[in-house]
Amino acid sequence: MWAVAGSVVSRQEDLGSSMGLVVMLVIGPYFGVMTFSDDATVLHVLSYVPFTSAIAMPVRMFAQQAAAWEALLAMGLLAGTVVLVVLLASRIYSGSLLHTGGKLALKKAWAREE
Repeated sequence: MWAVAGSVVSRQEDLGSSMGLVVMLVIGPYFGVMTFSDDATVLHVLSYVPFTSAIAMPVRMFAQQAAAWEALLAMGLLAGTVVLVVLLASRIYSGSLLHTGGKLALKKAWAREE
């Protein structure tokens, strides 16, 4: 995701605007889990959402609120999401890698010419 965010900009000064979503996907789950760590229902849901499960499920496991099969299910969902994100990101990255000039729209990077 970092590579895609960096590859769609043409100037270094534009990196801040393209990295915002990636930063939120990295930092947001941490703050979400820490904010709702006292609410068992929200923490239960967050432990299955792919970007938050890597943080929420260990919290539930430590508190002995989750069974081993729940951790395996969350890990499987997370692994599937990682594969999907890598496939999508590699397509966009390869479509924007050789682009020169101005800012590249994600739609144009997705519709790369082969």
